[in-house]
Amino acid sequence: MHDSCVLSLKFAHSGKWFVSTGKDNMLCAWRTPYGASLLTAKESSSVLSCDISFDDKYIVTGSGEKKATVYEVGY
Repeated sequence: MHDSCVLSLKFAHSGKWFVSTGKDNMLCAWRTPYGASLLTAKESSSVLSCDISFDDKYIVTGSGEKKATVYEVGY
């Protein structure tokens, strides 16, 4: 769960999970439809944007520090 406003949301192409990012520096992945937490990662600044690769294997985020981070998904 985020402690501040959510800045972006993206559904995986499979529809089985989604990602949210926020002003609280967090990347969170959630299982659909019930919202069980799959992954949380804390970055060093607000996470402004995110996207998921077409094969649902990678998440990329863009932060307020002008940095892109790639996460490998094991779900």
